[in-house]
Amino acid sequence: MQNHPRFILLAATLLAAAFSAVSAAPIVSRLTPPSDLFSFKDPSPPYISRFLPGQRFDLQATISPDAAQNIAGVKFYVNNSEVPGVITLVRATVTTPALPANTLVATLRAYSHLAPGVHRLTVSATQLPDGQSVIATGNFEIVNLGTSVGPKTKNIILMIGDGMGIAHRTAARIVLNGVSQGKALAPLAMDTFPVTGLIQTASLNSIITDSAPGASCYASGNKNNNNQEGVFPDDTLDAFDNPRIEYMGEYFARTLGKSLGIVTTSDVFDATPAAQAIHTQNRGAGTGICDQYLDEAVVKSNLTVLLGGGRKWFLPSTTAGSARNNATDYVLSAELATGWGVAAGVLDPTRDLLADFQKAGFAYAANATQLKALPATTGKL
Repeated sequence: MQNHPRFILLAATLLAAAFSAVSAAPIVSRLTPPSDLFSFKDPSPPYISRFLPGQRFDLQATISPDAAQNIAGVKFYVNNSEVPGVITLVRATVTTPALPANTLVATLRAYSHLAPGVHRLTVSATQLPDGQSVIATGNFEIVNLGTSVGPKTKNIILMIGDGMGIAHRTAARIVLNGVSQGKALAPLAMDTFPVTGLIQTASLNSIITDSAPGASCYASGNKNNNNQEGVFPDDTLDAFDNPRIEYMGEYFARTLGKSLGIVTTSDVFDATPAAQAIHTQNRGAGTGICDQYLDEAVVKSNLTVLLGGGRKWFLPSTTAGSARNNATDYVLSAELATGWGVAAGVLDPTRDLLADFQKAGFAYAANATQLKALPATTGKL
């Protein structure tokens, strides 16, 4: 076991620390998308980050220079070919873990790859004025869905019992129909489905997941940190600037012209519904989350149905009961908005989001009576 790449990495880290006074090369402390190849020098499966052909995601690296040095000349490579595009450099702002002065976060937005297989991702950087350089390598996998068999699928419906696992199904089976000598007396309806699959929804940074990364597993095919949805972790404090992963709703809208509908018994800003369309590292940023439904999801995911609670996030802050405030709102950087082709947002606590949805062609129903009274020709709701 001592020869496992993770133990080798630990030994190398301790050795590097012992000679830190001699070495003055810059250090890459994070390479996104996440991989065991970067974190543990382990090139073997399972591969942490997996995408569909053409699915978009951000490339990012956190790079720390030596004292009195600055980072320059950052480049990303996939399979030894330089990735074209604009790379932006912003200062890292996290304090835990503490990062050296002048640490930068380098980002290239909305990258995609078409060829199925495992691909090597490399970042290189130079520090000035001494000219020392660093190279770090990770990987990601492009997954080919293969050839479809049978009739073409028209719609996909995810019906999510939030937090429900195999144990909950067992409990429901026992409570509903009883059990005798270890056998359920009757199956649940879901037990009769012709096909059953299982998905492991542990988050990127914890075996015990929360709803945001749990739902994001379904919606993006990738792991997120707890509290985060539709993004990989980064080293800035901004809740809405993290490296993004294109959701299935966005992917199918862009490639097949499909539409997205979200219906929930919870507030629509809650993590499980929001993790179908919203990109943020803070699942509680209700103002920005609900604004993103209109400002982004309507355009990028063809969002046409949004039903649930949470009206407090849609009412202007001047209205009694509103929860809108600047602290939970967002303004995207120009490079992110341009890279993904989305609205930059604005701090607007007095926004009447209900009125803005209606101006965008949505019908609004405040209760079941109004919902039932809507004409059958209603297109957006």
